[in-house]
Amino acid sequence: MKYLTNLTTSPNIMNWFDNDWNNIRRFLDKHQLDGAEFMVRKGSDIDKISKNSVMGMHLDYWPIWLDFWQGNTNALLKEFGCNENIEAFYGSTDRNILVDHYRREWELAQRLEVEYGVFHVAHVNLTDTYTREFNYNDWDVMEAAIDLVNQAFGDKDTGIKLLFENLWWPGLKLTDAALAKEFLDRIHYPNKGFMLDIGHMMITNPDIRDEEEACAYILSNLDDLQGLTKYIKGIHLNKSLSGEYLQGDFSKDIDMVNGKEDFWEKLQYIKGHISNIDNHVPFDHPAIKKVIDRVQPEYLVMELLTNNLQELDHMLSAQRKVL
Repeated sequence: MKYLTNLTTSPNIMNWFDNDWNNIRRFLDKHQLDGAEFMVRKGSDIDKISKNSVMGMHLDYWPIWLDFWQGNTNALLKEFGCNENIEAFYGSTDRNILVDHYRREWELAQRLEVEYGVFHVAHVNLTDTYTREFNYNDWDVMEAAIDLVNQAFGDKDTGIKLLFENLWWPGLKLTDAALAKEFLDRIHYPNKGFMLDIGHMMITNPDIRDEEEACAYILSNLDDLQGLTKYIKGIHLNKSLSGEYLQGDFSKDIDMVNGKEDFWEKLQYIKGHISNIDNHVPFDHPAIKKVIDRVQPEYLVMELLTNNLQELDHMLSAQRKVL
């Protein structure tokens, strides 16, 4: 099993390391990590990226994309307000921009010689993040993702694993074995599997109140997946005990969002809400080792959200201590 953490090539994160990849490698070595799972941001100097630090690549994700892919213009205009916002969000009004983007990312993954790439399979509209009343279901999102993935990644094995990550919005949750199997079976790319995000799976059950309950719930889901667990090649290890928050009253927030005319203001407002749901803090209870032992992943990624390098240093130390 290889141990990793998550990083990005954004200027903010690179400044933590004085834009020196040697400093990144030293930081990874300090925490006995084999490498990192990177999001490679647009505009990054690809030639300077150190291959010995980049083991995985987290592919881009548009949380709102189903109507764009399906060409539902009325729904898009209702969500975004105007065509200019749609084009600014996706980079085009033509859905093939997504196919082209993922093809370029996959070419970059090959150039960087990463071992795996991570693809999110989920969709959610802005106000639905509060109401959790969706006019689309898991399979609607998964079927659209199958179409997109098959066009973007094809059927030729590049030697890189394509791993699909579970979220809590409609899409791949890894809580339904039949849907997960149907999804994976219909993906043409042969070197495929799942990336189990611990925090995301916790969020699918808002009744969870502590870490032991979380581990029992995840182990039960793994039991239900049966033979599919062999396709879980990696784990994103983090914790989100946000069930009590999710069961709160969001009526004022919904009014606030609906009262804003500008799409970008709505999006910015909701980012705080998402952070309150998806905490990405260390899973600081030894019960998690039962989950890791059950899965036996090839990659264990300590995926954490921090504000500075000192915080990341502290969180990684805390997570390693539990493991």
